[in-house]
Amino acid sequence: MKTTTLFAICCFAASLMTFAQTDNSIPVSTQILLDGVQRPESKTVIKAVVMVVCRKDNSKGTGFILSPGWMIVTNDHVVKTCAAGELEITPSSTNETVKIVDIKSDANRDLAVLCTDKALPFSLTTAGDEHPTIETEVETWGYPLKYQSRAPILSRGYVAGYSSDIMPADRGGTGVPVSRLIINGAFNPGNSGGPLI
Repeated sequence: MKTTTLFAICCFAASLMTFAQTDNSIPVSTQILLDGVQRPESKTVIKAVVMVVCRKDNSKGTGFILSPGWMIVTNDHVVKTCAAGELEITPSSTNETVKIVDIKSDANRDLAVLCTDKALPFSLTTAGDEHPTIETEVETWGYPLKYQSRAPILSRGYVAGYSSDIMPADRGGTGVPVSRLIINGAFNPGNSGGPLI
């Protein structure tokens, strides 16, 4: 995967998401959450969120299934020490085991795409503005801190600004500036890699 393709994926974090539904068997904890959520957009995202765990260094983060269901997007720092076969993926919307067969990473943009061995039943596609205005309310669903349930939890915040950073070479940087959103909100370790809607 070329860097330009990963750059396009980076824009997903600031995009609104929609979903493609192909299955109706949802774990009980996720169904209870879905029954309590009122916004259709949130229900859509909840179904496509996954917990990503690398036991090698006990790192945990969030990811989301990208349409048509063969890829999971997360942050590079969540998976960088693990090989594809070492990652544990827990989908919110199915009890299926997810096998990762390859990882494509871009440390400069802190993005990783995990390639699955089969299409997963719920996924997101981009829709909306890639450059939200300052003060836009945003949310994410994920697995912060020590939270371990299959059903993700909500965090909300606001777009507070923009920055353009150059990642140092010793941290995987390429010298190419990367534009980033600055979000003011209650996002914690473990939310890394989740979709921002």
